[in-house]
Amino acid sequence: MKTILSIIILLILPAASIFAQDNSHSHEEHLGKLLASYFEMKDALVADDFKTAKQALIDFTEEVKNNPEMIDHKKHAAKHAMHHSAMVSAVDIAGSSTDIKTLRDSFDEITVELLKAIENQGYTDGEMYVQFCPMADGGNGAKWISKEKKIMNPYFGSMMLNCGSVVDTIN
Repeated sequence: MKTILSIIILLILPAASIFAQDNSHSHEEHLGKLLASYFEMKDALVADDFKTAKQALIDFTEEVKNNPEMIDHKKHAAKHAMHHSAMVSAVDIAGSSTDIKTLRDSFDEITVELLKAIENQGYTDGEMYVQFCPMADGGNGAKWISKEKKIMNPYFGSMMLNCGSVVDTIN
């Protein structure tokens, strides 16, 4: 009888652990999705491709607004709530853009909030570079995140493709 009971327990425990797992995104998965859409948007801005940049923004916005990790976050809730509302505001402003210049103007705030998320939550899936263009944002300068060290400026695209420098590395 003990043998049968032991076999049943050994068969049930793995199945029970599968059902007990949390199905929401992890921080790493959530940031991975945000970064994938962000890099697609950045690359489209570099290429002066408004349509692709706008579609990537829609995907980014969907992850920001509808992901349980952003909405129902319990751990460090106060810090997260302030960051989440700023991110929602940034994507709403960018989402109302009707041309590439307006989208580029709002890309800086998305970058600022995404960098805060990376700093607050951590992200370890590959090296990234924080880059800076002193000419962006009306001469105030603006940052962006890149997977490559080579400068490819999303704020000016082909007009000033290589304007900027690497100011930080995220590992």
